[in-house]
Amino acid sequence: MANKINIEANFTNEFYPSSNYREKFRSTRKMAREFSVGFKMPGYYQTSGFSKDKNWFILAVCIELLAFYLTVNGGISRGTEWAYLAILTALFFIVLDIAGAALLHSKAGEKIHYINMAVITKDPIGAQGYLKKANSISGRQIAGVLLILISAFLKYFALFLLGSFRLVILGIIVILYLIVFYIHCCHTGYFLAENSRLRILEKEMDEFRDESMRISNGENIKSIFKATPILGAVSEPTELKLNTNSNGIISIHGHEIIEEKNTAGLYTYKIKTQGLLTDDQIVAFTQNQNENQIKFILNLCLTHQITALK
Repeated sequence: MANKINIEANFTNEFYPSSNYREKFRSTRKMAREFSVGFKMPGYYQTSGFSKDKNWFILAVCIELLAFYLTVNGGISRGTEWAYLAILTALFFIVLDIAGAALLHSKAGEKIHYINMAVITKDPIGAQGYLKKANSISGRQIAGVLLILISAFLKYFALFLLGSFRLVILGIIVILYLIVFYIHCCHTGYFLAENSRLRILEKEMDEFRDESMRISNGENIKSIFKATPILGAVSEPTELKLNTNSNGIISIHGHEIIEEKNTAGLYTYKIKTQGLLTDDQIVAFTQNQNENQIKFILNLCLTHQITALK
């Protein structure tokens, strides 16, 4: 796992992933990080808890397969026509679940964007507005929950209609369907988002390799993903001095915070990135800094993360 993360980090420093990838990355599960300086980093380009989401999703798939088997088996016991109807019905249930989970999760990336905007904004009223937007519930999310709920109800109704189960078995099935309802509401969307992010990243890495080979063979093409240094957020002049190297630079994985001193003796800092700046790399920037410096760096990097090539 560590090697995979390192490889991914290296490649995302060499090329700049597409907007589709970045949007998918924002919609994965985040782990908020709290610092002793009273600064909370909600998470932006980072994924947390994927193994847990994956395990829950696998459990849901197992229960769904059991429901599929019981529904189809009940239809077969009624005759050929019922068997075909049972298969179509069972497939329809699966479509409802996936569509419901996708609709419920559709605003996850947007929510993360608003939560982070509330952190970096200097306007308290604006911060309240961003949090209100983040916590608002859309019609698509309501529709997603309803689809998952309807699917669970119809599955149970189909088993009641096609099967001949004892009351105890029907009770156990109700519990299992409630578990599936919970999984699709709380875990499926995050699992699908991270799974999709990794597939997009692999595809774009392959395209980047192909481009690099064509360029090395002398073909004159315009690279789609080639990373060029991106000048990001620039701080206001401040008396605060960061711990930099002798050249006035803090460098992490190709990213740089650059210090400039004006004639008034104040410092201005700008951030320059090579590829995608991830949450882990932001945290790495704070090493060997005091509390005020950490808070300054986090705010500068988050501002760049949110505003640079959205």
